[in-house]
Amino acid sequence: MSFFNAILNTIFDGYFGLAGMLGGDAALWIISALAGVVLLLIFKITSNQNAIKRTKERISASFLEVRLFKDDMSQMMSAQGRIFGSAFRYMGHAMMPMLWMIVPVLLMLIQMNQWYGYEPLDEGESALVVARIEGSEPLLDIPLRLETDEGLTIETPPLRIEALREVNWRVRAETLGSHTIRLVWGEGENEAVTQTVQVGGNFIKIESIRARGAWEELWNPGAEPLPAAGPVSLFEVAYSEAEANLLGFRMHWVIAFLILSLVFGFASKGLLGVEI
Repeated sequence: MSFFNAILNTIFDGYFGLAGMLGGDAALWIISALAGVVLLLIFKITSNQNAIKRTKERISASFLEVRLFKDDMSQMMSAQGRIFGSAFRYMGHAMMPMLWMIVPVLLMLIQMNQWYGYEPLDEGESALVVARIEGSEPLLDIPLRLETDEGLTIETPPLRIEALREVNWRVRAETLGSHTIRLVWGEGENEAVTQTVQVGGNFIKIESIRARGAWEELWNPGAEPLPAAGPVSLFEVAYSEAEANLLGFRMHWVIAFLILSLVFGFASKGLLGVEI
């Protein structure tokens, strides 16, 4: 999984490194347009275009039949039944290309979430730091401590939540830049893990969670996975969720991406000769 993530990180980091020079909003528009066209081509290649065209023609003919025979209840009901039947056949034709698109769309959204999902901390802003601990040993018996560099201040002592197997701290951002927090549970060189805290900046990649296991690596591709040895299974900085600006409207970035990719996809279907 780490090798696979490294390839995707290189591709998307390279794209956002270049497109990001135009600004985060512009980069979102460009990648949405590219996604809309690419997904449209996947739909064309993986679908039965002739069957979709015939099904749409049957639906149109049945709607015309309903209008022509609106005074004949039997004929109208029969036409409506054909409409529903054709609609279900259309959904069946669209199912296979949708299955082909699920994986690339999911991987794209996971990568984009690192750039659009979170807001970096502001100077003076506080954030929750969460460590999840494996095992059955009482949390009080594990000598956990959190260390920070000079750009951060630890505001609270550790809060141990035994039911969740979590230990929480609150840290405050003091200066702009990328800072490091370090979670230590022993005296050995390999008995500590680090995490980056981003303070300030416009359109930067934020890796909020370090975890371990293939599933967690899939959902957090930018952060180095936690080592298998040691009690810590998750180390997280809880940033605020970010919003995208789409033509003056604030919304979740996934919604903005879906709207833009659909608009660009539908705008390109005639040029690419795709039946949808």
